[in-house]
Amino acid sequence: MWLYLAWATLLAVGPPDGGRCRLHDRLAHALRTAIRDGRLAEGAAVPPSRALAQELGCSRWVVTEAYGQLIAEGYLSARVGSATRVSWSPDTAPPRPRAQRAPARPPIRYDLAPGLPDLRAFPRRHWADAVRAVTGSAVHYDLGPPDPAGHAMLRTTVAQYLRRSRGADTHAVSVSVCAGVTDGLVRTCRALRAEGIADLAVEHPGWGRLRDAATSAGLRVHPVPVDHDGLSVDDLARTPARAVVVGAAHQFPTGTVLSAARRARLVRWAREVDGFVIEDD
Repeated sequence: MWLYLAWATLLAVGPPDGGRCRLHDRLAHALRTAIRDGRLAEGAAVPPSRALAQELGCSRWVVTEAYGQLIAEGYLSARVGSATRVSWSPDTAPPRPRAQRAPARPPIRYDLAPGLPDLRAFPRRHWADAVRAVTGSAVHYDLGPPDPAGHAMLRTTVAQYLRRSRGADTHAVSVSVCAGVTDGLVRTCRALRAEGIADLAVEHPGWGRLRDAATSAGLRVHPVPVDHDGLSVDDLARTPARAVVVGAAHQFPTGTVLSAARRARLVRWAREVDGFVIEDD
């Protein structure tokens, strides 16, 4: 028996029972068996005759004769300008009961879920143009495993933006690109753990995913109340935390802005406890 790997399907092209020795008959028998066994599913395209003939090391006529026989038997179907496809499937499994459709949910007019921008405004065309331009000029090592901190060119660009727009004294080596605020906070919390810090303060009320991220990194979470001036630093000072997560602009979900006096008090607290202020920007 001869075995050939054709179109990712192992075909046993050998003299079957009954003495049929002509190659196109043997090929038709092998394809028919693969279809009946389900290895070639209904709708799957079989290889072009020229490609399969080259794979089997035979003439193209052998393949076209085998395909013609299977088309006549109803196992294959061919259309001009389209691939030849399997048109038969073993009908051995009992029909499955039709699943009942769940009642349709009413359309959502306003999605107020936190942490997700309005994706309808995503600049698809500009994004596609940028991806096309970058991938066209990428060097081979850009396609390998990425740096956990992000691509060096991207980190340089982010550092330049932060210096220009925020006045931050930062460089590419101090920038890490994360997959969202949750990923960024998990990384930060792990770094805090490595420094021996086991307690983290968060705003209350606040975004639950930030608390979950800190807990998953092994930190104890301490909620600190928020009033009309933002985070209550006096309540923060009564916790064992040496790190706190605060909103950089409008606090979620109250919308409160941390007042200038509170910001100054928060910086003094951080210096007093040798702590860290993490801004969820």
